[in-house]
Formats: sequence, structure tokens, C-alpha cells
Amino acid sequence: MTRRILGIFAALLLMAALLSPAYAWQPGDPRVIDRANLFTDAQKADLQQRLDKLIGRIGMDIVILTDTDTGGKSSLLYAADFYDDNGYGLGSDHTGVIYFIDMDNRVPTIVTTGGAIASINDDMIDKMLDDVWQDLSDGTYSDSVIVFLNDIQGYFVKQITVVEAVIVLLIAGLVMFVIIRTVRSKYDLKGETYTYDYDQYGKLTETVHTDTFINRTVTRRHIEKSSSSGGRSSGSSTFSGSSGTSHGGGSGRSF
Repeated sequence: MTRRILGIFAALLLMAALLSPAYAWQPGDPRVIDRANLFTDAQKADLQQRLDKLIGRIGMDIVILTDTDTGGKSSLLYAADFYDDNGYGLGSDHTGVIYFIDMDNRVPTIVTTGGAIASINDDMIDKMLDDVWQDLSDGTYSDSVIVFLNDIQGYFVKQITVVEAVIVLLIAGLVMFVIIRTVRSKYDLKGETYTYDYDQYGKLTETVHTDTFINRTVTRRHIEKSSSSGGRSSGSSTFSGSSGTSHGGGSGRSF
């Protein structure tokens, strides 16, 4: 019975590993929107190819946007609204991230949506914004995108492949089976004639122990809590786009 249950369990895990969610995104879908004309055609093709590979690996949408006019909106709100209005994101919660090179306000901006809000926290965003700043200042805009994508890859591509996952699951199932068999063999009775000797082992000895309370001194001290530093938290702060969708993100130093 145990073997059959383990077999069913392993089969279910295998199916879960092999079946990927049905996303709207397909390789080749445009994810480099260069309204500011910062990239050459060759650079756009290279960035699109990098995005196709990375999105397919991490299961999270990634959009690159450049523009020279935000229409009076903040860089954050403009990027969030662009992401929402154009239907980007994977899954029902539209998980993904957009990197916006804002040539109007001259700032880099990163906005997260859905599951990416928790996956890419404020500390990560701040680091990525610092990492892209030098290339933006130098005017090597496509290089800043590559730096951004490399950072995303460094955070997320620590996952094993499907084949490796199947192997790990099969090994884990085998180890579980061996452990269960070993534990059961230790606790199974070897015969049906075994009886417990209640006369020898069933004696009860009661000992009465009395404690005498003499004195106790209690000293109480109030400890002040340290105040917050006022900076961004190590978690993920959020804001709402014009559509009401919740986003995380931040903008970097002016370049």
C-alpha cells in the first residue's frame, strides 16, 4: 500500500514539473519599446533575444521602455500605467517587471507587478538602479539594459532545469521510500506470541516533592525602542497605478 501511494505521489510531482502554466506571452513578442530611439536595430534585436531567453527561464515578464515625454506623470506612474495599459505580465496577477529609461525626467525607473513585487524587493531595486546609472550617464543605453538583465538573471536563475528537477524528485521519492521502510521494520513486531510483562515492568513508584517558596525580588526596567532610520525597507513598498493595480518599484539618480 505504501509503495502504491509513493508511486502515485511521484507521478503527480513529475506531471507538475513537466506541465508549465499557459502564459499569454510567446517568444518573439515585442518587449523592447524604444520610443526615445536610443537603440540601433541591431541592439534592439540583441536585447529582444536576451529577453526571450530570460522570460522563458524565470516565468516572469520583462519589458524595456524608453520615452522622451511622460505627459506630466512621474516616472514611476508612467511606467506602471504603460505596463498595465498594454496588458503585460504573466499569469492571472500579471507578474513582471518593466525597466524604463525616462529621457524626460532623466531617471532610470523599475516597476514590478504581481508576484514580482515580493520577488524583487526595495533593496534589489535600489541596487539595480545604482548598477545601471554609469552606463546611462555615459550614454551607452543598451549596455544599461544588459546590466539590468544580468542583475535579474543573477537574482532568479538559480533554478534547476526540468530534467534536473525530475531527477531530484525521483531520488527524493526513493529516499522517502527507504526511510519509511526502515522505520516500519524497526517498529513491526516480529511475532504474534509476544506479550508485555506487566508484573515486571508495570510497577508505579510515586515520589512526593515539596518546594518551599521563600522570597522573590522583581526588578522592572523600561527599554526604549530605537526609532526607524526613515529609509526604504528591506521589504517591498507599493503604490497604485491609474488603473488601481498595485505595483512595487523605484526611480534612481538623475543621469
